[in-house]
Amino acid sequence: PVFFFAFIFCPFDTFFGVPPLQFSVANINTSGRTYGFSAGVWNYAEKHDGVMLGVFNYADELDGVQVGLINIHRKGRFSILPGVNF
Repeated sequence: PVFFFAFIFCPFDTFFGVPPLQFSVANINTSGRTYGFSAGVWNYAEKHDGVMLGVFNYADELDGVQVGLINIHRKGRFSILPGVNF
């Protein structure tokens, strides 16, 4: 099998008014804040503003919503939730 990993750096909050869209098997961001919509089997961000859609979603800080099988928001009211986390 072939696996694709996306290491995404976007220096702008929006691109002509549209938030960034990230689609990959694994969306990994370890520096700074990510924005917009992130869809993949595994989504990891230290800080994320927007929507994460995947099997496994992880964010230290989240200003948005996670939808997936396992959702981890370390600084949220509910640290680990299946289905939806905010």
